[in-house]
Amino acid sequence: LLCMYAMDNPAFKEVVNETEVELPITNKHTATTRKFTTNYMLSTQSQSGYRYEGASGVKTGFTTPAGYCLASCVEKDELTFFTVVLGAQKYEDSRQGNFTETIKLFDFAKDSFSMQTLLKSNEPITTIPLRLAADKEHVQLQPEYAVTALLPKDFKGMEDERLELIYTVSDEEGVDAPVEIGQALGTLTVKYDGRTYATMDLVSAEAVERSQVLHVIDTVSSFFSST
Repeated sequence: LLCMYAMDNPAFKEVVNETEVELPITNKHTATTRKFTTNYMLSTQSQSGYRYEGASGVKTGFTTPAGYCLASCVEKDELTFFTVVLGAQKYEDSRQGNFTETIKLFDFAKDSFSMQTLLKSNEPITTIPLRLAADKEHVQLQPEYAVTALLPKDFKGMEDERLELIYTVSDEEGVDAPVEIGQALGTLTVKYDGRTYATMDLVSAEAVERSQVLHVIDTVSSFFSST
């Protein structure tokens, strides 16, 4: 979370993506000194074999108890995947596990996930009874808006067993015409794999006019039934 927040800061993002810097002359150094990044995901200037297209930042680290560590992210198709590797080791061939494991995580994320439409805005969800309409007995309800999310690439749409739609309607007995398109007539919660992605109104998919004849009959009937 700290990396996600920090990388939203353009100045911070620029600094952690610097691959080299020239230090000026000081009282300790009579010439300028050039330093290269220790994040080999960004550059091959110091070490080859780890450079990763789209990698961005963030911070390397090492202590004997913690091992080799790396917080990093990769940007692809307007998506940013963040990873944190802790406690990695250096292999016998001198490869550093913090970089090799991060590469595996990047590959897994890019190969396994993509932005997809979890639920279309015109997806029929249910119907409710409709009264006082001349030629319709039910009105179709659909989501208030579409839901887009980062999902596994094997997502199967409405056929996916991991997708759960929980809804209630405002009146189980039905609604009186006229009904406007987009009129809220219930609520819908969209869940995937146990996680809630949206809670919204269930709205009418169409506009339905009221039958004046049925309206008069209903008004007269209500009058006599109340006396």
